[in-house]
Amino acid sequence: MNRMVGVSPDFRRRFALHVLVPLSGLLVAITAALTFVVVSTTTRTDTDSINEERAIIQVAIAGSLRDLGAQQRSVALSRPVARAAADASLDAAWLNENVGTWLHDMFRHDRVFIVDGSGEALYAAIQGAQVAATRYGDLGAYLRNTVAEVGASGEQHVGLLRFGAQPAAVAVARIGHVDLPGRPGHDNADRPSRLLVNLKMLDDGYLADLSRDSMLSDLRFSAVDDASDAERSIALRQASGESIGYLVWRPDLPGTKMRAAIMPFMLAVLAVLVLAMGLLARRLWKSALRLSQSVIELRASEAQAQHLAFHDVLTGLPNRALFDQRLAEALAATQPGERVGLLLLDLDRFKQVNDTLGHHAGDAYLKQAAMRLSALARPGDTVARLGGDEFVLIRPGMAERTDAEDLACAVAAAIRKPFHLRGNEIFGSTSIGIAVAPDDAQDRVDLMRRADIAMYAAKREGRDRFRCFEPDMDETVKKRQVIADELRIALLDAKGLDVHYQPQVNPSGAIVGLEALVRWTHPVRGAITPDEFIPVAEETGLIVPLGEWILRQACGTARQWPGLFMAVNLSPVQLRSPDFALRAIEIVEAGHCNPSQIELEVTEGILVGDDPVSNLALARLRRAGFKVALDDFGTGYSSLSYLRRFEVDKIKIDRSFTQNLCSDANSAAIVGSVVALGRAMGITVTAEGVETTHQMTALVDAGCDELQGFLFSRAVPASCLAALFKEREVALAASLP
Repeated sequence: MNRMVGVSPDFRRRFALHVLVPLSGLLVAITAALTFVVVSTTTRTDTDSINEERAIIQVAIAGSLRDLGAQQRSVALSRPVARAAADASLDAAWLNENVGTWLHDMFRHDRVFIVDGSGEALYAAIQGAQVAATRYGDLGAYLRNTVAEVGASGEQHVGLLRFGAQPAAVAVARIGHVDLPGRPGHDNADRPSRLLVNLKMLDDGYLADLSRDSMLSDLRFSAVDDASDAERSIALRQASGESIGYLVWRPDLPGTKMRAAIMPFMLAVLAVLVLAMGLLARRLWKSALRLSQSVIELRASEAQAQHLAFHDVLTGLPNRALFDQRLAEALAATQPGERVGLLLLDLDRFKQVNDTLGHHAGDAYLKQAAMRLSALARPGDTVARLGGDEFVLIRPGMAERTDAEDLACAVAAAIRKPFHLRGNEIFGSTSIGIAVAPDDAQDRVDLMRRADIAMYAAKREGRDRFRCFEPDMDETVKKRQVIADELRIALLDAKGLDVHYQPQVNPSGAIVGLEALVRWTHPVRGAITPDEFIPVAEETGLIVPLGEWILRQACGTARQWPGLFMAVNLSPVQLRSPDFALRAIEIVEAGHCNPSQIELEVTEGILVGDDPVSNLALARLRRAGFKVALDDFGTGYSSLSYLRRFEVDKIKIDRSFTQNLCSDANSAAIVGSVVALGRAMGITVTAEGVETTHQMTALVDAGCDELQGFLFSRAVPASCLAALFKEREVALAASLP
C-alpha cells in the first residue's frame, strides 16, 4: 500500500474501475459458473434418479394390476369353474379348493368372492380359507357400481381402491358360461350371471417386497401426502381418477452425494483462483503505473488515429468500417414513409487508366472522382470509398425510389466530365447499382448485397449506366453461382463437356475449315446452352481452364484433318491472363499440331480495349504462327486502324447482317462494304449465320470468301465429322453439271 503514495486519486479510481472490478467480476462469474454447473448437474442427476424411481413404482403397480387381471382371467375362463359357479347348489368345498385356496396359495390373492348379477355374494374366501358370504358386505359397498358395469358389459375391470386403511388391487370379471345340465343350447339370457371378485392388498408386506426388489428406501403408504423434504410421493388413483392415497419413499440422491464429495475440491480451486487474481492485480498495478505516461503521450495522436481508422487515406472519404456504421444508423433512423437509397458504383475501366498512365494518375483519378461525388452529397448523405475503384453513396430520408435514380443520373453525368490527369485528358464512366430500403431490403448486409447485384447487372449490360435492384436479379445470381459450381466440378474430369465442330465452306460449298464450339450436357438438367455458362465462366475465371481444354480437344481434331483450318474462340479473360500465350503454344506443341492451322477468333472489344497484356499475348501468338480472326465484325467499333495495327487475317461478318441481307438494303450495303474492305487489305471475309440458299447466293455474289451456318451443317461431334465430309462431297458431286 505504501507504493500507492503519490498516485493520483483519478488513477486509483480508474485502476479500481478497469482492473479490480473486472477481476472481481471475473472471480464472481467463475464462482457463479462453477456453482451453477455443479448445482445444476447434481440437481439434474437427483431429478433423473427420482423420476427413475417414480417410474419403477408406476411400472410395479401397473405390473401388479396386469398380473392380477391375468391371474383372474385364468380362473374366470375355466370351464370347470364356470360349471361350478353356474350350479344352483354351489359346491363350496370344490370352489374353496380350486378357487379360493388355489388363488391365495399360488398368487397371494387375499380375498376371493363369487357374486351373482345382483351383487349378492355366493362364495367368499379370505387368506385362502372359506368364510361366510356375508364377509363380502364390507367390500361390496365399494364395488357395487363396478360389479353392475362388469355384469352388464362382460368387460373385465382391474384397478386400485382403498379398502379400509390400506390400498388394494381389485379385479372383477364375469365367469365364463357353460351349458347347464338338461338345458343345452340355451341362450345366455337363461343362464345365471356369476362374477369373480379378486382382491390383493398392497399392504406392508407387498410394499416391503417392492422396496427390496426395486431398491427403494423406506417405502410406505399414507392416506395423505405427508412426504418430508427428504421424501418423495406418488399418488395412487382409482380408475375414476379419485385419489386413494400416496406411496411415500426416501429417494436415492446421487447428485447430492456427488456435490458433497466435490465441494472441498471446488473450494480449493476457488482459493487458488483468488490467490492468482491477487497476484495478477498486483502485477497489473505495476504495469499500469509504467504505462500511465505512455497513455498520456498516445492521447495526443488519438484523434488522428481515430480518423485514419474510419477514413480512406487517399481520398479522405469514410472507409468501409465507417460506411457500415453510417448505413446501420441510417436504416435505424428511417421513419415510416421514408426510404434510404444506396448507390454502389464502380469506375469503368479504371485498371486501364492505371496500366496506361501509371498509378499516380490512377490516384488522381480516384481523388477527383471522390470530390465530384462529395459535391453531389447533401447534409446527412454519406460518400465512402470501399476500396479500389469502388465508391458508395447513402442518401437517407428519400420520399420516392425515383430520388435514387435521379441521384444516379447526376453521379453518372459528373463522372462523364473529362478528368485531367498528369497532362492527359480522359473521359470516364461508371456502373451504378441501386438498392432502396425498406423496399429491397431492411438489413444492412442484404441491402449492400443487392446493390452489388444491381451494379454487376449494369456492368454486364455494357457499363456507363445504372440499374435498380429487381427480385429476379437475386435469382439470376443464385442460378449463375450454381452453374459456376457445377462447371467447376465438370472441369475436374471433363464429364459432360464436349466439343462440337461447325464447318466453314468456300463459295462452291467445299469444307475448308471448322469452328470448335463447346457443349455441356449436365447429368441432371440436360443440355446447358453456351449463352448460359460461358458468361459465368468469364466472370469466375473458369474460362481460362475451359478454354485451354477446348484448345486441347481442337488440336486433337485438327491433327486428324490437316487440310482444314481450326477456329477456336478466345475470351478477353484468357488474353488478360499473363501466361496465356505461352500455355496456348505449349498446348498446340503437345498436340503435335501446326500453329498455322489454328485460327484464334477474338471480338472487336479486345482490340478496342487496348489492353497491353492482351496486345502482347496476341502479338506473341501471331509470331508463333497462329492466325487471328475478328469475330462479329460490324457490331462494335469496326475501326480500320485496329485492322492494320493487329494484322488480322480474317473478318467474320456478324449473323445479324446475314439474316437481314435479303430484306434490308442497309445490311446488303454493309456486307458489300466489308467485302470490299477485306479485298483491299488482303483479309479473308467470312459470313456467319447462313441459313438459306438465297443468303448464300447473295453473299457469294458479294464476294465473300467463306460461309458458315445451318445451311451447311450444325455443329457436330468429332465422331460425326467423317460422315459430314462424305455427305458434303456427295452433295457437291450432285451439284456438278
